[in-house]
Amino acid sequence: MRVQLQRYSRDSEFCSLSPGWHSPRAIRNLTLLILALSLANARPAFAANATDKNLRAAASLFARYETIFYTNTDLSTPLTIFKGLSRPAASSLSIPFGQLPSGLDLLNKHASSEILGNADAVLMGARNFVNPRAAGSAGYPAFFCFVVVYGKQPIPNFAKYFTQTPSPPAGAPPVWKWVADIYGIPPVFTFYATQVGTSYLVISNDDKDLQKVAADLASSTDPSKTLNTVRDWPLISQHEYWGYRFFRRKGLDRKDLAELDKDMPGVEAVELYVDIPRKAGMMRLLGSSTSKPAVATMNKSFAADPSGTPLAFKPQTPDTWNAPFSLAGGQTAMGKLWAILAYFGYEIII
Repeated sequence: MRVQLQRYSRDSEFCSLSPGWHSPRAIRNLTLLILALSLANARPAFAANATDKNLRAAASLFARYETIFYTNTDLSTPLTIFKGLSRPAASSLSIPFGQLPSGLDLLNKHASSEILGNADAVLMGARNFVNPRAAGSAGYPAFFCFVVVYGKQPIPNFAKYFTQTPSPPAGAPPVWKWVADIYGIPPVFTFYATQVGTSYLVISNDDKDLQKVAADLASSTDPSKTLNTVRDWPLISQHEYWGYRFFRRKGLDRKDLAELDKDMPGVEAVELYVDIPRKAGMMRLLGSSTSKPAVATMNKSFAADPSGTPLAFKPQTPDTWNAPFSLAGGQTAMGKLWAILAYFGYEIII
């Protein structure tokens, strides 16, 4: 079934904030050191709730996508997400998940709150990012997949948003389909959704990806086989919000329309994780000794950022560089997060 719905975009909130990020460089090196230490002792939000469901969802997305994000915070409305942070900072952290509530709200104005309000966690995978210079305003993935995980609360009845039930192949769950113009400019995405048991709702803009991820979630394959190949997985999985992007990884689609690879020589992966209550974040570069030119270039780029104390990558090991940052403030935190998310494919041109 296809539902053609009128144009609406929650994503416009993210791009309508003022770019005036100027503020005194008030955060000193000592503060950044404290932030780094606090992150090292952050509560293990993912690990503590790392049920087989969460691990299986993460493994399926890591196997197929170049950028993966996770959160266990409430994404049901833009007013409740990431409590304790300023609205500009919270909206910036929501950018990787923005297509999900935007697409759901085209079904029904209450759909995102009903579907996401009961979720234990949301994971997303994305690949083939479009260069924002070609897109006109912001980078976005050509292919994406969201996995909404349920456990404490029952999975919603997704069928109620449609007037007809699709006829699936024998033994397969229904696949719901609708068209969403979430950006107001081409392309118009077709969303596909299916439920996997009572634990997952999978939503993607590619039916083949949807089927593969759903099959993984329903299988008995050990997710650790994939997760053990993800460098730094034990670290990032401890946090309530994290993002990870692969560079030059075998088996992934080589189309990098955002042209990030050419700016990251020697870098294997970049990651981000945050501690919401402490308003602290960390960006990490994973590579080798050949990554030093890329690190120097990134430090130079962040040094020009007018949003306050710039990020500065410092070596933790010969092949790992850390850059702690603060999430305090409004437009100051927003400016930092926009600059960081650009390295995950979500580059915004103002």
